[in-house]
Amino acid sequence: MSVYKRLVFNTLLFAIGNFSSKAINFLLLPVYTRVLTPADYGRLDLLSTTVSLLFPFVTFQIFDALFRFASELKSTESRTVIFSSALIFSVVMSLILIPFYPLFTRNKFFSGVVLYFYLSLFLSILQVGVKQYLRASGRVSLFAISDILYSLSLAGFNILFLVIFRQGIDGYLRSTILAQVLTLLFLFLRAELYRELKLCFDVETIKYMLRYSIPLVPNSIMWWVVNVSDRYVLTYFLGIESTGYYSVSARFPALLMMMYSVFFQAWQISAVEEFGKDSYSEVFKKTFEVVSAGMFTLASVLLLVLRPVVRLLVSEVYYPSWRFVPFLLLGVVYQSFSSFYGVNYIASKKTAGVFSTSVVAALVNFGVNIALVKRLGIQAASFSTYLAYLVMWLLRVRESSKVAGVTINLQKAFLSSVFVLFQTFLVLRFYNQVVCLLFSLPITIGILVIYKSDYAKLVKFILKRSEQRL
Repeated sequence: MSVYKRLVFNTLLFAIGNFSSKAINFLLLPVYTRVLTPADYGRLDLLSTTVSLLFPFVTFQIFDALFRFASELKSTESRTVIFSSALIFSVVMSLILIPFYPLFTRNKFFSGVVLYFYLSLFLSILQVGVKQYLRASGRVSLFAISDILYSLSLAGFNILFLVIFRQGIDGYLRSTILAQVLTLLFLFLRAELYRELKLCFDVETIKYMLRYSIPLVPNSIMWWVVNVSDRYVLTYFLGIESTGYYSVSARFPALLMMMYSVFFQAWQISAVEEFGKDSYSEVFKKTFEVVSAGMFTLASVLLLVLRPVVRLLVSEVYYPSWRFVPFLLLGVVYQSFSSFYGVNYIASKKTAGVFSTSVVAALVNFGVNIALVKRLGIQAASFSTYLAYLVMWLLRVRESSKVAGVTINLQKAFLSSVFVLFQTFLVLRFYNQVVCLLFSLPITIGILVIYKSDYAKLVKFILKRSEQRL
């Protein structure tokens, strides 16, 4: 299978899982915003944000090494050693959090839900480890099915505990734990992982993996600072309700990130396989053109329909959150570009190189957020996120030629950046939807014109593939 065929095939498989699962979660937004108050929503978001913060400290990002090294191995026995050692290492490391239990119970935001918090972190470790191993060993279909199963079970339990039993935060957390347990049981039984997971711990294997993964820990922390540290800043300066509004607004850009993440999981596999070949530079260039065309177009379309969609999906209490979406949408565009370029570090195994760009972006995000939060309120968090990811991408563009020998003409991307930024100001300036649409629609058309040749090539490729199947 050629690199492009394999990329399309894997993208479709990941799309089935991601689109189905994220669509289910997004459709539950009307339920969440009608059952949970902004304070409840903000508290739940702080819990999940803290889990994402602790995850790299506990695991040392060893599951990134699991994916990278297991992808290269053909022997099931060798992969089993890597899988078992990584999972046992992470489970043992999670025990270091036990002494901190009393500390969490004294925090007002964690009071009464600390046990759920610990269980969620532990189950997340198991789930990520198992899914990375399945992806590395080529069982992409199971990876996709597990996403669907998790979302369906989460939706079912949420309706039961939130809507029927009215259990609020406790009901949501119970739903999350039960969905995680059900998904893990399915993966272990369906993939017969009980045959591959052994009670073996190879110290040399762990050392080798940690040399690769430990440099990714600070990078992961920096991504956390850029992506979700805003919640802590907003809670401290503006109160927990502001975090609730911001969390709801972040759900809409998450749609765009979901679409990209479907592709990215497949792109990671293809990049690792192709890196070092003469064709890699050309593959990288062509693929980025398609990615940038899709991300700018989708962002522009979402800006066109933003307010009607928000009004349709959230309760009246949460409707003002639409104002914080536009800059978050732009942030997601550059976040996707940053992760796309970041694959060069993973493929080349030069993981130490990702840290510097992430540090700069984190400093920009935190500094701008602190400087503007009292003046702009919640909007400061959105704007600082956009600016941080833009800076990160530009830095990685500069370094890509050194790491992977890749240089791309970014004229289309820079022109589209100006177009979408201008559209963002229009959406925030004109509250009348008709007027906003009249001014914004030409911008969306302009982006389509900029990338018309790339869309033409994509359509030609799809039609050619369809003819071959017939």
